[in-house]
Amino acid sequence: MVDQRGEVQNHAVLLARAADGDHAAFHRFYLETEPFLRRYVSVRVAASEVDDMIAETYLRAYRSADRFRDEGRPAAAWLVTIARNLVASHHRTNARRAARGPINTGDARLSGEVDDQLMDRAGDAEVLEALADLKPRQRRILELRFIDERSVAECAAELALTEQGVRALTYRALQAMRARLGDEFLAPGPSSPSASSPSPSSVPPGERQR
Repeated sequence: MVDQRGEVQNHAVLLARAADGDHAAFHRFYLETEPFLRRYVSVRVAASEVDDMIAETYLRAYRSADRFRDEGRPAAAWLVTIARNLVASHHRTNARRAARGPINTGDARLSGEVDDQLMDRAGDAEVLEALADLKPRQRRILELRFIDERSVAECAAELALTEQGVRALTYRALQAMRARLGDEFLAPGPSSPSASSPSPSSVPPGERQR
């Protein structure tokens, strides 16, 4: 049986090997630390979000394994730091969205799809080019609503519009984006598979997205 100090040293070695491209080493690190990480995450986010949070934590750990320094601090503690930052960011985002209120563009289907899709694609070159082609006020409303995550009231104050005017401008801007990006923009996508924790074989190469 490995004592605690030996386990700490072993995890540090596994991370060092993973940083050199040893996927099997990271696989073993995952198997040995996942139960501990799951206990930590499970009491901090909703049950439906646990698997995604764990997957993202290991993906970030894999990508940054070369930055881990074995200075007597357990690798598991380093892993928890990554998870803690993700959890905190997750709660901040949820709080901002709750304060901002639901997106209401005047179109029920667009209202349901626009938030996640436009936020997720905000850095895409194609989306940025489409934004640049919009009329200035259309571009500004999308920047305020989906990039700066401003509330309808805040947008109304900045643009000197009524709240209904903000919703109408948002709707027109999204229709203009669809005209530039094609019908698939903000179209309902296929149902995503149910979340699951990363499989042992998928974690190390894990450059896949959640």
